[in-house]
Amino acid sequence: MPPPTINAVLKSAPFAPHLSRAHLLRLRREVLLRHIPAGTPLCHKTHQAGHWAGVVQGAVKIHALSPTGRSTTLATFTPGCWFGEGTLLKHECWPFDATAIEDTLVALMPASTFHWLLERSLGFNRFLLDQLNARLGQFIGRCEHARLHHSSRHVAHCISELTDSRLYPDTGNRHLGMSQEELASLAGVSRQIVNRTLGELEDIGAVRVSYGALTLIDPEGLRRFSESFE
Repeated sequence: MPPPTINAVLKSAPFAPHLSRAHLLRLRREVLLRHIPAGTPLCHKTHQAGHWAGVVQGAVKIHALSPTGRSTTLATFTPGCWFGEGTLLKHECWPFDATAIEDTLVALMPASTFHWLLERSLGFNRFLLDQLNARLGQFIGRCEHARLHHSSRHVAHCISELTDSRLYPDTGNRHLGMSQEELASLAGVSRQIVNRTLGELEDIGAVRVSYGALTLIDPEGLRRFSESFE
């Protein structure tokens, strides 16, 4: 299947309905598409942020590395997700590394274009406000869940996050190219706990597990499992 055109990418972007024709014309000239092979960095911590990034195909994780080499995943972005607005708004360097989990196509909006749009579109500002609020709620909810629930329920919660249409617009795609190791890093648990939890979720018909991926079968059942107490 041929890669999508920049016109198709912008037309399907979650913020597109908020923009005027003039805004979209400029974006068509300045937003770039870039292929990122699996395992390849998209941006590096401490480097100056020069773009706002959107995932078109594939998946990207943002993660942090300790001085001892321990890595933790902060969030995973699937098609339709745009990220990095907080860093651009503060004119800062990237506070994390971003790496393609699988072969990925991203759209890159230059920082200058991002700020130009910010100054001229009330609708774009509202979109960013809604996204930042949803992302804040995601991290507060994850922190609360990790402290109050069993680790197996927290693994399910981290998977269930990916069905939130406010943060993951392409919720119709229920196939997630995420290995058990990646899921363990996202949930902050061992791979053994992830393996056991996925077995439980398969038993209740919530997910189907395959090599390096999983498919969501029953998102509502997944959510109920994640919120239950043992």
